[in-house]
Amino acid sequence: MKPIMAVAAVMLLGGTAQAVVPQFEDLSLLQARIGAYLGQNGADASQVQPLDQRLRLTRCPEQPTIEMAVRGELVVRCAAIGWRLRVPVIVPVAAQSAIVIRRGDNVELAVGGNGFSVVSNAVAMEDGREGGFVRVKSPTGTSTVTGRVAGPGKVSIAD
Repeated sequence: MKPIMAVAAVMLLGGTAQAVVPQFEDLSLLQARIGAYLGQNGADASQVQPLDQRLRLTRCPEQPTIEMAVRGELVVRCAAIGWRLRVPVIVPVAAQSAIVIRRGDNVELAVGGNGFSVVSNAVAMEDGREGGFVRVKSPTGTSTVTGRVAGPGKVSIAD
């Protein structure tokens, strides 16, 4: 656009030029929320991969949701806008315990929340170490959920 046309456009739009600055998600606040999520689920916040400070995510009009996806990964999602971010969780080799659940094992799946708990049978879809995460499915179903290995043959999902 030529300079004269730009000035004319500014004059037509009210006489002053105001830059439109997009609002981006505060990555340090998002990192703190991820740490709090891990802390609530019995993990150490230092185990999460730091967010790349070059990210420019449009500010979410609501609080982004955080959930475990597959083993070793969190998903941070803004449903209102549609962005999704996968964040790797680092598990130090020294902190890894012995495998207590093997793929194909029948496990006890405990789901709990504020004032309720449900226990069901499930089948492990992968090997799991105590404190780690595994995918499990109902013996008769096809959909999977991810839960924390609570001990030999026990997987839990806390709300």
